[in-house]
Amino acid sequence: MEKISKSLGNVVEPMDIITRFSAEPFRYYFLRECPFPGDGEFSWQRFADVNNADLSNNLGNLFSRVVTIITKNYGGNLAATAGIEPGVIYINVDIETTMQQVQQHVEACQYNQALEKIWRKVLDPANQYADRKEPWKLVKTDKEAAKRVLYDLVEQLRAAAILLKPFLPKTAETIYLSFSFPEAGVDLLHEDAWVHPLQAEDLRVLAELVGGKVKLLFRRSE
Repeated sequence: MEKISKSLGNVVEPMDIITRFSAEPFRYYFLRECPFPGDGEFSWQRFADVNNADLSNNLGNLFSRVVTIITKNYGGNLAATAGIEPGVIYINVDIETTMQQVQQHVEACQYNQALEKIWRKVLDPANQYADRKEPWKLVKTDKEAAKRVLYDLVEQLRAAAILLKPFLPKTAETIYLSFSFPEAGVDLLHEDAWVHPLQAEDLRVLAELVGGKVKLLFRRSE
């Protein structure tokens, strides 16, 4: 902690980061940027870059978009989704292969590589899929087609939450409990990211809303 304080200088103290951004971005930074068991460097600028790019703009924005569109346009309920298999959005690597790779990295204590796999192989393809399909526009002309896109994106959030549980437990729990997934989130294993349990009931948004808006997962660092 002394080394971190020196690198920050008079800009900000470590506890200020946790107070302003919660412990999870701080935790993510060191798991992602400081490969175990070596030393790592901390700078406020690098923390801001990582927090904004990976957490706020990528994972956080995907979550907010999906929850907001479903809540605003479907009353928080994707009707007729019970028993439906989600579509395949991956181009090069399927979720089973990614799950196995992440598990191998975790067992080898290669936490930075595990996180890299989750972002590059799960979250990036999900955001790219959203950008291609543009459900925020599609919902205005074809609500049924937009509903399938949103259902597919919710499945990627489910998989990401399971894989992120060892690294960002509170964030993973928030994402998982924001939807009416059929299985409890407490005892989930890596394998459950690949094995999709069919919805016994239509998928619903359970996320807590404030003034009709979903609470941000991560604050941007300015």
